[in-house]
Amino acid sequence: MIEPEQTAEIYEENLDLQHCVVEALLAVAHDAVLIVAPDMRILAANKVARELFPFPPEDSCPRLVDITRNRDIYYCVHQALAAERSFERRIIFNRGPKERSFDLRVESIVDRQKESPQIVGAVATLFDLTKIEQLERSRREFFANLSHELRTPLTAIQTYIETLLNGALYDEENNLKFLEIISKQAQRMQQLAKDISDLSAIESGQITLRPKHLKLAEQVEEIAELLKDEFAQKQVNFECKVDSDFLVFADPKALEQILFNLVQNAINFNRPGGQIIVDAAVSGSYKVIQVIDTGIGIERKYFDRIFERLFRIDDSRSSKVKGTGLGLAIVKHLVKAHGGSITVESQPGKGSTFSVYLPPLAKIS
Repeated sequence: MIEPEQTAEIYEENLDLQHCVVEALLAVAHDAVLIVAPDMRILAANKVARELFPFPPEDSCPRLVDITRNRDIYYCVHQALAAERSFERRIIFNRGPKERSFDLRVESIVDRQKESPQIVGAVATLFDLTKIEQLERSRREFFANLSHELRTPLTAIQTYIETLLNGALYDEENNLKFLEIISKQAQRMQQLAKDISDLSAIESGQITLRPKHLKLAEQVEEIAELLKDEFAQKQVNFECKVDSDFLVFADPKALEQILFNLVQNAINFNRPGGQIIVDAAVSGSYKVIQVIDTGIGIERKYFDRIFERLFRIDDSRSSKVKGTGLGLAIVKHLVKAHGGSITVESQPGKGSTFSVYLPPLAKIS
């Protein structure tokens, strides 16, 4: 057994062991790590860094300028090699379709074993801030949108209450109308609170799904019955093309909520005389439920964002649309809880198709 005092001697004498330790540390690092020599060549880089930067395959020790032309990275590394210093910068990468941001940290590597300490390299780490910044932006937008969604009904309630208190309570022609408006706005706020509560429970895993084999056509017909008044009011035609014996493996209540929200969304963004079709098919090992509409459609740049909480594509077009803006977020998380996924295909002015992919035996999370 190696004694503790022998450990330092082993590391000093065994350069191969030191190299293995460095490689192990690089391998377990979640951040991109570059070790740069005084001549600006890359001595070592972990897998994350090699995925981030375009390393030339034929060069085992490329120069820093060969893998990135980012001025901040080059400047910080150059300065850390010139004098013992540390740097921290936020940098932006525009490689690929999406912009990515990183926290760059560069530190001098100093050999202190000699009489005069000597800089033998620099280590640069890049921590990916993209997801954190996206979450923070989503959080800010959620509260801004929530404030907007609450302000409208609260303003209406306050306005009509003041009108009633100022004498309209005794106006037999309008007092009931004003009270009905107050009741509708209160119901809107109540539904918003319920949807937020439901979404919070789903996201935090507080719901328990009990999936079983269900006849999809029966579930769709139940939803159609619940929404028949809305079909009539919007003058939208509804058709179920699902075979009577088509089975899906899902939690009954969750599937009802998924179908209800998707069909109601198709009604809300449809047009008079439009059509909604619910169809189903098998794709590989997955059962696919499709909700197809002939509504206003969605631009491709919004395909990911429409599943965010309270996200509105265009307030001018959606201000009169029913709903809380949480339906698609609830659908996404319920589908994900079943081990499935949801996609959307759409063209502005031509309608949208939402496709829900459910595994044959749901992988409940």
